[in-house]
Amino acid sequence: MITGPNGIVNSAEVVYEPGVDVKWVLDMSSFADSDSATAAAETSRSVLQTMLQVEETIRACLDDHGAAVARVVHTFGGRDVYLRDGSRIAYRWELFVCDWRCLGCGLDMSTVDEYYMLKNDVWAQVNPAIDGNLCIACVEERLGRTLTAADFTDSPINTSTAKRRTQRLTDRLSAGVSQS
Repeated sequence: MITGPNGIVNSAEVVYEPGVDVKWVLDMSSFADSDSATAAAETSRSVLQTMLQVEETIRACLDDHGAAVARVVHTFGGRDVYLRDGSRIAYRWELFVCDWRCLGCGLDMSTVDEYYMLKNDVWAQVNPAIDGNLCIACVEERLGRTLTAADFTDSPINTSTAKRRTQRLTDRLSAGVSQS
């Protein structure tokens, strides 16, 4: 539960582990005709921190339209607001979860500067499940060797000089590269 400044509970949100980033993506589409499958007259997308913010956004819409609201239909992951003029406002939301924890040691990768991309064959060797994150130490432990520049793709995440990096990652990105 999240409590406000006076200790009053204002949400039933879940507190996630460090390294797990959770956001709600809310799409709004308004249609001139509630029964038509035509393109939306207006659309918007919001990224919100809590489900409470999703509900507050929809409530604000209901407040704005007041007596013009004919009915509200609640669905799993959505809400349709039908207005007396025959138009409809559709809200759809989805939970977006990004787990930044290292699959090997549990290190919160969002707190260190080890963002990189390995070549597909190297990544598949260390993480056959493909999804997830591994810190450099866990990659090397699984490989049984130290990474070299040849293991990394030429993706901007690896080649940009503007990115902050751990010394360990910087060393690996330049390992085996001749300095002419």
